[in-house]
Amino acid sequence: MESYRISDNAIRQNVGDESVILNLDNGQYYGLDEIGSRMLDLIEQHGQVDTVVDVLVDEYDAEVEKIATDLRELLDELKEQGIVRCQSFSESVSESVETE
Repeated sequence: MESYRISDNAIRQNVGDESVILNLDNGQYYGLDEIGSRMLDLIEQHGQVDTVVDVLVDEYDAEVEKIATDLRELLDELKEQGIVRCQSFSESVSESVETE
């Protein structure tokens, strides 16, 4: 099960339906459109890629494969930029236990 979370070194601000993200490590700003912002909202809420894809399929009139590909491309880009990080299963379990 693949899970992601927002990096501790990234600050996000919503501007309308879009988002602006500051990477504190390199000082770079990144912008997300409405759909990218929604994807990131769902990553913050659920973490797990499969769950996010399921929610997006219910919300948007698009094929599962297209949504999964678009989400994967966004996560790969944000991971490369240091904005999100992939969590191992043990990290996900540890964090969920700590918040309960």
